[in-house]
Formats: sequence, structure tokens, C-alpha cells
Amino acid sequence: MQKRALIFYIAILFIGGVLFRLTLVKFFPQPFEFDQVEYEQFAKQIFNTSFYASPSRLYGYPLVISVIYKLFGIGNHEALFIFQAILDSLTAVFVFLISKELFSKYFPSLAAFILYLFNPYTSAYTGVGLSEIPVIFLIAVSFYLFILIIKKKSIISLILMGGVLGYLVQVRPTFFYFSLLLLLYVILYIFWKNKKNISKLLFISAGVFIYILTFFYNIIGNNLYFHQFSLLTVDNLTVSQFYISLYMEKSPLYAKSMFDFPVQVQNLLREYSVLPKNAHERKMMADKYMKVSIEKVNEDLFAFLSSRIRRAGYVWEKKGIFYYKDPDIPYLYDISNSFNIGLIGIFIIGYYLYWKKIKTENGESWKRHFMILSFIFVIYITIVHTFTTIEERYSLPAYPIIMIFAGWGIYKALTIFGKNTN
Repeated sequence: MQKRALIFYIAILFIGGVLFRLTLVKFFPQPFEFDQVEYEQFAKQIFNTSFYASPSRLYGYPLVISVIYKLFGIGNHEALFIFQAILDSLTAVFVFLISKELFSKYFPSLAAFILYLFNPYTSAYTGVGLSEIPVIFLIAVSFYLFILIIKKKSIISLILMGGVLGYLVQVRPTFFYFSLLLLLYVILYIFWKNKKNISKLLFISAGVFIYILTFFYNIIGNNLYFHQFSLLTVDNLTVSQFYISLYMEKSPLYAKSMFDFPVQVQNLLREYSVLPKNAHERKMMADKYMKVSIEKVNEDLFAFLSSRIRRAGYVWEKKGIFYYKDPDIPYLYDISNSFNIGLIGIFIIGYYLYWKKIKTENGESWKRHFMILSFIFVIYITIVHTFTTIEERYSLPAYPIIMIFAGWGIYKALTIFGKNTN
């Protein structure tokens, strides 16, 4: 396929992907409530002040909303949704770019591109004011930069990765440890390959500096509003999430209020981020819930462990497509989850077959690095969210990776049946 023709087809498909998402927004509008309201309030504070801090939210996604509002007017949800439709379609482009680097073939790369571009799961989140779409985009960009660093020795990409990973944490704090792991991975790789190259070591320092720089907004905001030093939120959200995970097997699919949650969770929501007025009180609150959590675990360790195993599966379910309200379509939940199971099955097969393929290749060690990173990422999402308020949307950041190897799985299936996929 000629390069000009390929660009034309990708551009047409990209426009189709944007229109597909906007069609979902138009015909299946979602209520603007709960977390969306909190993000918007934070965004308005950023809009009006230099620095703002919340005890339980970071500035990453509110900053995105604030910029949209600055350009198109405060409260312009339509502009936000159009932006997110474009951003999620751009994620599909990065899926294609990553696939092309990995597979060096157009068919599996285009298959992955189309799978992501017209998948209903991420597309449905373009019509809500939640952080899923920016998080997924940042993950895809991070994986592409990883390839540029490991394969093409692009040191400039390390500086960019420092900024992307740092900002990823501000949008979704649960990826803090993953961001540190990935940044350390590429730093050690570059350091090992360039021990005597001082200029490249300076680039490493620049990447680390930019990563750290993304936390300065939190540090300044927390000091101004709470007189407390914290890289992230002043509330210890790890404790609250862990506590909730002990009393709620998984979040209700369409909760209307806190009264849909167990009474223990309701009590936490009423006081954890509401009552404490200073650092000491916040520590006391966290200690209180941590103590109760440990006691709960010790009561029945087997129940705790078996619950973690079940929750590891729940995060990969996709019974609902839209977050707040699904259309009244017969068997929609069964169709959605069955399609998702099939997609994950193709991903697993594709991942396995590609791993077998690269084991026999010489001079392609960067591909093994990418495969290891992909595996670590999927495991990270699975394990981390067994200790949180489990929701189906929490696994969506892995869907670019799922589509990439599902594309390879489809390609291999067609080659087995003798189809021409050149």
C-alpha cells in the first residue's frame, strides 16, 4: 500500500471515528452529575484562581476542562465532548503507529486501528465529564514514546515521557507507581547503554525534572489551602479505597446516590474528606479507617483473599457501555459483555502468538521489552483495582494494548484460513 493512499484511508477512518463518537453523544446523552460536577467545580476554580487544591482530587483533568472552558465558554459541555471525541480517535492513531512499529505489516496494524476506532467501550466515555479519555490517550502516548526510546534511541522522547507520565498521575493517581516503574525502566535502559555519554545522561536528568515538575501544582495548592505538604492529595485515598473494597464487592452498575452503597461505605463518604480540618485530623481519620480495615481482614483472611480474586475479574467486565445510563435495548448487557470477552480472548491469543514469534527473532530485543511492559501494565491494572472501588471503566486504559494484540490475533486467524492479508 502506497504511503499517500494509507494516509488518505487513515484520515477518512479517523473522521468516521470522531463522527461515531459524536453520534453516541447525540443519541445517548448522559446525565451530568456526581464526579463530573466535582471535576467541573475544580475546573472553575482553576479558571478563576492561579492555584486550587481539593482534598480528594488532582488538577489533571480539571485543567483540561478549564482550558476548554477558557476557549469555548464556561459550562460548554458540547465543546468538551467534541474535544474528547477527537482525542479518543487520536488514541486510535497511536494504536496504529505502535502496531506498525511492532508488526511491520499494514493489515494487523489497520485491524488494531479499526478495532479501537469503532470500539463502543471507550467511545461511550467521550460524552461524560470523566477522566477516562485523557488517561487512555496518555497511556497510548507513553507506550509509543517507550518504543521511540528503546528501539530508536530517541533521547528527546525521554524528556517528553517525563512530562506525559507526570501528567498521567495528575489525571489518574492510581498510575503513580506504574509511572515511576516505567520512568525507571527507560532510565536504567538508557543509562546502561550510554554509561560514558554525559550528554544523554543530562537528557535523563531533564526527563526526571519535568516529571517532578508536574507535581509542583499540587505542592503549592496543598500548602495554600491546607497548609500541608503532599505530592498528591492531602487525603489518604489509598486507605479509603481499601476500606471501601472490603465492604463492596463491586460498584453498582448504575448507582443513583450513596444510598445504593453499603452503610459502611455511606458513613465513609459522609466524613472521610468532609470532617477533617487539618493535617492531624486527616491522619487520625486515615488511621481510624485503616485500623477497621485491618480488623476486617483479620476476621476472615480466606474471604478477603477470595474476594480479591473475584475482583480481579470484575474490573475486566463490560456489562454496561455507557457509564450513567444505558439505552433500553434487549440483551444489551449480555451482548456487550460477550463481545468484550471475545475481544479479550483474541487479545490473549494474539499476545501469545506474537510472543512466540519474537522469541525466534534476533536483533529485535526492543519488542521483548514492549511485550514485558504490556504484560506488567495489564497485571498492574488487575491487581491495583482489587483494592479500590471496583468499576468496569478502570480497565479501559489497557484497551489500546488489547486492540493492538487483538489486531495481530485477527491477522493470524485469517492467515491460518488462507486469506490474503498482505
